[in-house]
Amino acid sequence: MRNINAFLAAVQSLGIKEKDCFTADQLYYASDFPRVMNTLSLLSKTQVAGLSGFKFFPEDASADNVAEEDGEDMCVAVYF
Repeated sequence: MRNINAFLAAVQSLGIKEKDCFTADQLYYASDFPRVMNTLSLLSKTQVAGLSGFKFFPEDASADNVAEEDGEDMCVAVYF
């Protein structure tokens, strides 16, 4: 949890607002994976990521979602 919170602090220092970030609990317990992916997507669009050569994602998220047995959609691909 400490590492997740340190990551979230770093993300916010790059200009991503706290309201746009997942919480440590949401990642640790995998309770809101789409929100985690949204935060990572926003992170991929920061200037620092662009200068590092990362491509932003998702370019086309609709093709990368599959339904789990319980009907929950999970993203199965990450673009870097």
